[in-house]
Amino acid sequence: KQEGRDTGANLKDVNMAVPSIETDIRKEQWAKEQQWKQEGRETRANLKNVVITDSIEAGIRKEQFEKEQQWKKEGRDTKKGYEDVNMASAFYG
Repeated sequence: KQEGRDTGANLKDVNMAVPSIETDIRKEQWAKEQQWKQEGRETRANLKNVVITDSIEAGIRKEQFEKEQQWKKEGRDTKKGYEDVNMASAFYG
C-alpha cells in the first residue's frame, strides 16, 4: 500500500500541460485531418453548382442501349411470328 501512495505522491509533480514532441505531432496530424475534411466539404459544396450535360460517352451508351432494345424487340416479334407454325405437321403431314 505504501508503494502505491508513494507513486501517487510522486506523480503529483508531473506537469502534463507542458507540450511534448508527441503532443505536437498529434496536434499537427489533427490539424491536417481537419484541413482535409474542410477541403472535402468545400469541394462537395462547389460541385452542387455543376451542371452535367450530355457527353459523347453518354450519347454512345444511349445509342448502344437503343440498338440492344431494338434487337430484343425483333427477337420477340420473330418468336411471336412463329407461334402459329406447327413443325410437327411439316414432318408428319
